[in-house]
Amino acid sequence: MSPPITLKRAITVEGWRVTGTIAVAAKREWEPALLKLAVQRGAVTSDMVVGELLGGRSGVARRLIEICGRLGLLEQRRGAWLPTEAGRETARTGVVLVPERGTWTVWGATDPLLVSAIVAVSPWREPPAFDERGKEARRAIQALPSWLTGAVGRPLDLLGGEQRAIRIDDLGKAARGEAVDAAPSLRATVVVTPAGTRLHIAGTLAEVDVAADAPPPAFSYDDVWSALLRHAGLERQWDTHRRALWVAFKETSAAERSSMIRALRVDRPVLGGLGRFDDVVVEPVPIRPWSKDDAAAWGEWRLVQGVKDYVSDEALGAAWRAAVAPFEDIAPACPTRLEVAARARGQDRPPPTYWRLQAPADWSMLGRAGR
Repeated sequence: MSPPITLKRAITVEGWRVTGTIAVAAKREWEPALLKLAVQRGAVTSDMVVGELLGGRSGVARRLIEICGRLGLLEQRRGAWLPTEAGRETARTGVVLVPERGTWTVWGATDPLLVSAIVAVSPWREPPAFDERGKEARRAIQALPSWLTGAVGRPLDLLGGEQRAIRIDDLGKAARGEAVDAAPSLRATVVVTPAGTRLHIAGTLAEVDVAADAPPPAFSYDDVWSALLRHAGLERQWDTHRRALWVAFKETSAAERSSMIRALRVDRPVLGGLGRFDDVVVEPVPIRPWSKDDAAAWGEWRLVQGVKDYVSDEALGAAWRAAVAPFEDIAPACPTRLEVAARARGQDRPPPTYWRLQAPADWSMLGRAGR
C-alpha cells in the first residue's frame, strides 16, 4: 500500500511596477501558418508563401514575412527566411507574442517549487491624483530584483492573470521600478503518488486570480516517502518489502490495533532542495508489531476484542488465527483459555469478556466432577 502524500505550504510573492516592453499572446491566423510552412521546409521565400499560402498575393506575402521578422520569428539568410527558436515555438503552439510598451505589475516569487519566478503580469494604470492624497509624494524607485531582470528575453508561461504566455523584452536601461506595498501569498499543493506528482498553485494577487497546475518537482514517490520517514525518525521502523511500519504495541491506539493502519503525522518536514512544508498527515499507513512480544500482546488484544459470546476451544483457536492473520509470520501459538481469561480478568470486577472465556472452562470442570 502506498498512500498519496499531500504537501502544502505558502509561497510569499512580491510585486513590482515597471515600465518596459512585454510581448503578450495574441490571436493570429497567418503568422502561425507561415511559421509551420517555414518549419516544414526549413526556410521560406516570398514566392513560396505566395504559392502555398496566399494564392498570388505577393504584397501580402512580403508584408507577412516582414511582420514575422520584426517579431523575431524569422531571420533572413542568403535571400531566404529561416524560423528562429521563437518561430518554431509559434509553429508548435499557434501563439504569437506581440510586444507592447507600457507600465506593468509583475508578480514573482523565488521558491524552489517554481520553474519560473514570474507568476503573473497585468497592465497598471496610474491612479487619479485624488486617489493619491495622503500618500507620500515621492515614490521609492529601486533597482529591480534579479529574479525579474533575469527573466528578460525568455518565453514564460504564467500561472495567473489574463496573460498566460509572455516574454519580457525590455525593462529600461536602468532596470528600476516601484515595489508594490503588499506581501500576498499563494498556496502550493504537491500531491505525490506512485503514478506521478502534481503541483497546484492557487491564491489571489491584488485583483489577479491564480489557480493553475505548474510543472511538478522531479522526485519520485519513494524519494518523498523516505524523506518524511527520515524527518520523523522512523527510517529503521519502515519495512520496505511489506511497505509497513513496525511499531510497539503500547504505542498504538485501540483504533490502530483493530485496523492495523495509522494516520502518520510528520511535523513541518523538510525535503532536500525544496525547503520546509506544513505539517503533513499520510494515511492509511499499514503497521505491524515491532517484536514477537508485541505480536503476542497485539494478537491477544484483538482476540479478546473479538470475543462476543461463549466460545468453544475450537472457536477460540479460529478466533486467534483471525486475530493474528495480519502478522501471522511472527505470531506465537495461541495462549491457553485460562491464560487469556486470567489476563482479561483484571484487578477490579471481572468484565463480561472474562466470563465468556472462563465459563466454558468452568463448565468443563463441572462436567468432569459430576461423572
